[in-house]
Amino acid sequence: CRTVGDAERGLFCRPVCMAFSDFQLLDGDCREVISATKIIPGRIPTIVTGRVWDWDECREALRFGAFEYEDYGCPEAEWERLVKRAMATA
Repeated sequence: CRTVGDAERGLFCRPVCMAFSDFQLLDGDCREVISATKIIPGRIPTIVTGRVWDWDECREALRFGAFEYEDYGCPEAEWERLVKRAMATA
């Protein structure tokens, strides 16, 4: 999703078991997506992404309640591990 609005429409229109969000969206940031996942019954882990690894963004995302933060350059095996871990907590 490129916007918070897109993410919210997706979250509220169909069942989901996990969410992905860029740290910075066109109309807001991951904080709003994470807040939206908290409204939905059940646990929906949110993995926040960034173009490059950024400790400040990582700390902020985790403070907001993200399950994990990772950059786009993350190896495929790491993405698989993150998804499996997130699914296990959902």
